Amino acid sequence: MQKNSKKIVIFYSSIGNGHIVAAQAIQQEILRQDASARVLLQDIRLFMSPAWRKIDERLFWFIAKHLPESFDTLFLTMQARGSSVPSLSLLPNDYPEEKVLAFLESQAPDAILATHYGAA
Repeated sequence: MQKNSKKIVIFYSSIGNGHIVAAQAIQQEILRQDASARVLLQDIRLFMSPAWRKIDERLFWFIAKHLPESFDTLFLTMQARGSSVPSLSLLPNDYPEEKVLAFLESQAPDAILATHYGAA
């Protein structure tokens, strides 16, 4: 790594394809602007326990496929909750914060981005 190059972590969610595609587009644009940057794409779901990750994914796909109106309502409710809290740390999440923090400390990025609201 060059002395002045920036290291950037981009968190995404592996459910669906939109979050990773967005993360890859951001990565491409960063590298277009600064070819020496180091961009690490990281699936936020890998921090979840394997059992809960499997259950959560099955629930997601069941609701998305069979209850699309409920999916939209849940999504909009989560977005509204996120917009109204004074700190993202007050929102519940499925990601063990100590594992995410240890990962970030080990990577020591200059910037952290997220394409999934849960990763924020």
